[in-house]
Amino acid sequence: MEYYDVIIVGAGIAGCGLAYNLKGIGYGGKVLVIDKEGIGSNKGYDYRVTEKEIVEEYTLTLVKKFKGVKIGSHEEVYATIDYDKYYFIDYQKSCKSLIKRSQAKFLKTKAKFVKRNKLITEKETLKFKYIIDCSGYSSFLRRSQKKPMPIRYWMGIVNVFEGDTDLDKGYYYNLFGEENSLEDVYFAGEKISYGRWKYTKKIDFRVLENLRDTFLKKHVTNAKIIAERKVAIPNSPIYPLIDKNTALLGDSFGNTCPSSAIGIVPILISSKMLATALKNNNLKQYEIEWKKKYKKSYDIFLISRLDRYLNPPIFKFLKRKYPKNVEMLKLFNQNPHSFIKLVNNDKDTDIRYILDKFPWYRKIFLFYYFIYLKINYILMQISD
Repeated sequence: MEYYDVIIVGAGIAGCGLAYNLKGIGYGGKVLVIDKEGIGSNKGYDYRVTEKEIVEEYTLTLVKKFKGVKIGSHEEVYATIDYDKYYFIDYQKSCKSLIKRSQAKFLKTKAKFVKRNKLITEKETLKFKYIIDCSGYSSFLRRSQKKPMPIRYWMGIVNVFEGDTDLDKGYYYNLFGEENSLEDVYFAGEKISYGRWKYTKKIDFRVLENLRDTFLKKHVTNAKIIAERKVAIPNSPIYPLIDKNTALLGDSFGNTCPSSAIGIVPILISSKMLATALKNNNLKQYEIEWKKKYKKSYDIFLISRLDRYLNPPIFKFLKRKYPKNVEMLKLFNQNPHSFIKLVNNDKDTDIRYILDKFPWYRKIFLFYYFIYLKINYILMQISD
């Protein structure tokens, strides 16, 4: 029975980034990465948006640099945000490069369950000192231990097309629907990546069946589908991030902020925190540092999402008076830098000029969702 100091379950950007960071800080233990499908295979999009600094720090495989983002609702674009720090990377090639440079061992196999300090896979049983769950929305450890799961998800269906378009390929596009839905469009070479998304309480791909694709139909002709994938992204952190000699990283605990489509950034920063904690033989350090950096902003943005999308019957009538997405999106033309801060989860984001558009009773609703969120997390900790 082979022994490893660290076994990482999942070879996406979280698992590969952790292996790379362990090597980078001089961790001397044996590291194994396993994945049932292969390195970077659970990719959703072939290409991912991230930031210039992350591309340079990790030498990720660059595909394209954007001029910025165009935002709108359904068929129309209402604001153009020029921002030249958004980069498109090749997700799978980047993961493979990180693993290669980490010099960690990779094994293609399925993790079945953990018993004490042993991981039982479909091929063999392995012993470990630490096991790190980077398995994405399947959240291997929490499911196998029957622990609470995230309370919100983005469910998506992603198509890769070839076709003709009148859109400016130098930008990527986010189109916000009024009923917790989103369309996004990215360009790389002749390929068009198009996603339709729904914000939900649980993993249920049936919610995607009736999503509109009006923006795509209006702006892309002669469309030919090359690939189609269904994606689930946990969108609310679950605690604790550690339990004895186990830890969660990436989508396995909801490490993608509700406001942002650049989840690679906080995931790789978090992987560096975890790598340091493993080297120091102190997993508690990881959770302390993560909460210090991220918890406040994650809670704030999650509460605002709940305010938009959680609809108890008693609030429905009043919430009809909330401004439509179109009204708010147009405001970003007046202050484009606030949008950049918003998607970057900046705690100092000043969006008072948007909040002023909401009625006074929104503050009461936000307090209600704050209590709702706190109760959920209290129940989560009790269950643990």
